[in-house]
Amino acid sequence: MIQFIDAADGECVSEMKCRKWNIGKRSYAVGLSKRIAIRRFLQSDDDALLLLEDDVMFTKDFTSKIDFLIDNLPDGWGMFFLGGNHVRPPLETDSPGLVRCVKTHFNHALMIRRWCASRILKELGKKPFRQMFSDQTVGKLQSEIPTYAPERLRWTPRSGQSCWKLSYGGLAVHWVRLVPS
Repeated sequence: MIQFIDAADGECVSEMKCRKWNIGKRSYAVGLSKRIAIRRFLQSDDDALLLLEDDVMFTKDFTSKIDFLIDNLPDGWGMFFLGGNHVRPPLETDSPGLVRCVKTHFNHALMIRRWCASRILKELGKKPFRQMFSDQTVGKLQSEIPTYAPERLRWTPRSGQSCWKLSYGGLAVHWVRLVPS
């Protein structure tokens, strides 16, 4: 099932709240939108959440590529980043087309398994000790939640970013029932 969730409006976030969190209005709104999406997902019976921010763009062969990558994810995976920026070099894996993330940010397109969604939600709700965007908060969890990305994102920081676009003012959420092949 695909759902669109209206993103929280950063202009409606109070200055006081932004000062408390030491983060800008838009960044606060993105984190809040992700929390809303994860809460809704946890109310479903599905196995995984594919979370896409509003700047995501699909390639013509998106479905075949994602099917191949999901089929090759190792057992026990918790997060799968379809886009991102490797701040630290990822680790090689035995899985074709995949690397294990060590510290990857700008994860504007990610899949989350049910077993770790509550942990991610809890971390996104904490007050950071310094300015930290929601993708950096999720990136911080990569040491405890097995996280993978397509091998093509193995490049150095900045050049390793992906940039996808989907014209919609919110989050595109796809709840996935993973069926063993």
